[in-house]
Amino acid sequence: MNYVTCRFSVNPVTQKKVPNNSFIPDGCILLARKLQYSDIWKKPADWLKIWIYILQEVNHSDGKQFPRGSNFFNVKDVARECGVSHHSIYKFLKWAKSATLVATRKTTRGVVVSVVNYAKYQTLDNYKSDTRGDMGSETEAKQKRHYKQERKNVSTNGNTELNTVNPSHEFGAQNAPTPAEYAQKFFSKDPDAWKSEGEYFIGKGVPIEFARAEFIKFANYWTELTPGGRKQKWETNKTFEVRRRLVTWFTFAFEKEQKKGGSLSMPDLRS
Repeated sequence: MNYVTCRFSVNPVTQKKVPNNSFIPDGCILLARKLQYSDIWKKPADWLKIWIYILQEVNHSDGKQFPRGSNFFNVKDVARECGVSHHSIYKFLKWAKSATLVATRKTTRGVVVSVVNYAKYQTLDNYKSDTRGDMGSETEAKQKRHYKQERKNVSTNGNTELNTVNPSHEFGAQNAPTPAEYAQKFFSKDPDAWKSEGEYFIGKGVPIEFARAEFIKFANYWTELTPGGRKQKWETNKTFEVRRRLVTWFTFAFEKEQKKGGSLSMPDLRS
């Protein structure tokens, strides 16, 4: 099994890694505490079981056939190992792809699954700020949840999925991410990035449901893996400005709706 190997524990006081005297066989994977506040937590229990199984079985480092975070899966094997139905697996994969958790590529004998943010969530150093003891981490988590709830409460139109504060306020002018960094945030389905773009396009007159559907299509299109399986489609571009690409995407989407005889009128999407 391809797990992250846990050869050290972390002293919560000194923050130093301490070698374990007795190893637990087969290694481990990392699960962020915020998992229980994520969308998958609200889904059928079988889906969480399938998700954890995938995290366990993808490569923890680059292999000869598949890069880190990817591997080949046979649906029959997954069903047997997880004790779930084939239908549950197909439903989960369809949802996970739309939620930008995974990218998939069908083969004659199964499917290649790539976990989109594997490197981020399976790198222990990325959790440094949360290793100051249970009390400190719990307090920070509550503060973050309280902050998110406050932002929901001030939503003006009752919809919170695609609304947020101005991105310049969120990131700060001096700490504004580069186009590539912002694209990485967006395609990792970072809530702040999605909500910031949602505020812009909804503010321009794009209907909320139409905006939500097109955002998902846009993300699914640009996060498809290249034939080699090492990069997502957007990463093959020399530059990638999310806002500009979305303007083009919505322009074509509105034109398509109008050709179909839809009632949507195209708003002015320019800044």
